[in-house]
Amino acid sequence: MTAIIITLIAILASCKKDEEISNSVKKIRIFVSSPSSDGLKSASTITGQEVTNGDTIIRPDNINLVMNATDENGYPVSGRWQMSLVKTDYVFMKDFVSTHAESSDYGDQIAHKFLEQGLYKISFSSLDPGSPYIEKPYYYLQAGSIPGKLGDEGTNNFIFRLEKKIVLDIKTYKLKSFLFAYYKYAKRDIKPSEAYCMLTDIQKNGFYPNSMWHLQKWPFNRNYYYLVIDPDKEGSLGSYELLFLISDTEGEKGYADNNNYLSSWANEWGQIEFAAY
Repeated sequence: MTAIIITLIAILASCKKDEEISNSVKKIRIFVSSPSSDGLKSASTITGQEVTNGDTIIRPDNINLVMNATDENGYPVSGRWQMSLVKTDYVFMKDFVSTHAESSDYGDQIAHKFLEQGLYKISFSSLDPGSPYIEKPYYYLQAGSIPGKLGDEGTNNFIFRLEKKIVLDIKTYKLKSFLFAYYKYAKRDIKPSEAYCMLTDIQKNGFYPNSMWHLQKWPFNRNYYYLVIDPDKEGSLGSYELLFLISDTEGEKGYADNNNYLSSWANEWGQIEFAAY
């Protein structure tokens, strides 16, 4: 009988302890300013602001995004915000990385400007060592939905976009610039294997050599394809002509997509022209 009583006391004590732990654990709620519902996996769009663990939101790059953390009752929770750039459109260039891949900030509410287009992982953790918040919420932010900082605007359907990006060469630890040329095909059902561009790189000696490039599919908007040009190529004048093609013969034969002619950057032959340093 004594053994049974001791066992019951132990069980009751254990249940009480579990209940205390359960009651002490609180949920952290994360809110962001006016998130887009594009890509959200949860039903948190009902509130229009709360983000659930693992969600992905889409916001323009280079503007401040306001974020704040509260407990379940709406009281502010101070902590560390970690922003990590986890995917770029030059991820295939193994020797080059972003010059601002990670950053952090502190407080219950912050405003952060994402300077580079790409996919970021944002995580939050409480600063209190004895904190009851065992959960470390995180979510993803896709900064930018239209590539490039220059090029066609809405009146030309953002057909051609261009951006000079400065990245870090991890072999030499020196900065290096590349030109990213983005293009939106008029033909929507084009296969990635059919996307090509004829690049004319005008030379200082007056020659106009052509080369055929197979395009990359832009990972953040299915409508765009792109190529990366090295502006430091020896002999180049830094003046280019691009003609975007649809080809099923690896560029040997094909035809020019109609959007070449509709871009505001196109010449009379449909070639997209620009000069860059």
